[in-house]
Amino acid sequence: GDVYKRQVSTQSTGKESVQMSFLPNNLEGEWKQELCASTLKDLEDLGEDEGSCGFCRKDEANKSCAGRDEFDRHLIVITQTPASEWDPKCAGDAEWNNILAGLSVAAKAVSKKIKVSAGFADPRQQRSVEGTLALKAGEVLDFRAGEAIPRVHRGASSTNPGQQILEGAGDAMPAARWVLVCAHAKRDARCGYCGAVLADLAFKHLNQQAAGDFCVLKISHIGGHAFAGNLGVYDGAGQDWFGYVTPATLGARLDRQWDEKACAVWRGRMGVPRDQLGKVGKAQCAERAGKNLVGGATGRVVLWSLGLAAVLLVKNRISR
Repeated sequence: GDVYKRQVSTQSTGKESVQMSFLPNNLEGEWKQELCASTLKDLEDLGEDEGSCGFCRKDEANKSCAGRDEFDRHLIVITQTPASEWDPKCAGDAEWNNILAGLSVAAKAVSKKIKVSAGFADPRQQRSVEGTLALKAGEVLDFRAGEAIPRVHRGASSTNPGQQILEGAGDAMPAARWVLVCAHAKRDARCGYCGAVLADLAFKHLNQQAAGDFCVLKISHIGGHAFAGNLGVYDGAGQDWFGYVTPATLGARLDRQWDEKACAVWRGRMGVPRDQLGKVGKAQCAERAGKNLVGGATGRVVLWSLGLAAVLLVKNRISR
């Protein structure tokens, strides 16, 4: 399991901040036995050990996980190149490279709140009815804040993709759960190591559930290498990002089990301004943890309140 510490401190601003120590104590872990051959090869090719860039690294202690780049639209250019082979800037001569570069420039000119990423959709890491989630290189997934179903832009021109995609409506994709994992190995080894593992295990976890359609996407840099594994869950319940995700906590994050730990590693939601993260996060996490009745102070308070209400109801009936 993970050794987890949560500290609350008050800085000179008087604002409360949450700090987290991320010190897993299980170096090997049974999860390694569940990895497929291609993932194990990616880890071997990375040439880094788990103690320096994996789930046992100790250089992340006392770094708050809250916050990430603020965006309300996330465009993901699908690649035919595995994430382990992307160069640090996802540059190259392939058509998808040109679409990614052109779209990035166009998006920055329109708004700072549009995030553009590369994404590798391994057909072995998705489940869909009649292949309706199948994606081809050069297509662009379009996630927008507050919209449960993403759109896909097909046939974008690699010479001038910006306006076509930014202003185009795109085609609606079927309802599904989209799992985004930062796995940009040549940008940062921590993301390469943790991302490869989490993507593999996320598929196995979801595939064992009757959870409908889903797709696991390895994406390029999302921001916050230090918080790897970085995991995004986009579905009808929202578009949330979590940091410090490990094999031990992956299932809970995918299933949206909101306990005290989930609230501490929540990095934010698409469409929520950075200066509102703390306020919104506390309210949202408290509400969800209470609804799920799992762990944490909020869950215990709710359970205690329900128990007290039941006792008072019984006493009231007896007195009658």
